[in-house]
Amino acid sequence: MTTEKIAFYMVAIFLFTTGCVTSPQEIHSTRPLFVQGSYQIGHNRTEPHPSASRYFRTNNAGFMIENGEAGYMAFFDVLQLPPERIYTRAILQNPEDSKTPIVYDHYVDPGVKSVTVTHFPVNGLRSYKSYWIEFVSYSDEARTQEMDRLTQQVRSYVDTTGDVVLLSRKVVLDENQ
Repeated sequence: MTTEKIAFYMVAIFLFTTGCVTSPQEIHSTRPLFVQGSYQIGHNRTEPHPSASRYFRTNNAGFMIENGEAGYMAFFDVLQLPPERIYTRAILQNPEDSKTPIVYDHYVDPGVKSVTVTHFPVNGLRSYKSYWIEFVSYSDEARTQEMDRLTQQVRSYVDTTGDVVLLSRKVVLDENQ
């Protein structure tokens, strides 16, 4: 056996015995579970940091697990209240087909202080992979006059490539969930 192979096996044994590499856990929660995928104070500094644009700022983004499915969930704060209705388009990366994103059109009325974007289910998610969400605002209902664009990366700690939703063991679950 070569020195390289011995070193590889020693590293592999160390990683598995110290818990640095773990297998995912199947989720059996009866309540919805939000798994954060963007940086919050005190979290892993390598997670994607919240993005901001002229009109919006990401408050939080991640994946919601509910009823055996996982889906996108993102919360955006309105930084500049619009004087009149603005039209929005949420564009979510489709893990199963990168050429066909998931698209939702909506609007934000004056006085609205936050926006939530959700989509269920999302199949094809892989743990530790980052996905993107774009939140675009337009001055016209036909969505031809773009005013603003926010792009947020979201790290997945959820795997939906198989028959059941799997959660990375690195995610610490609150005992109340």
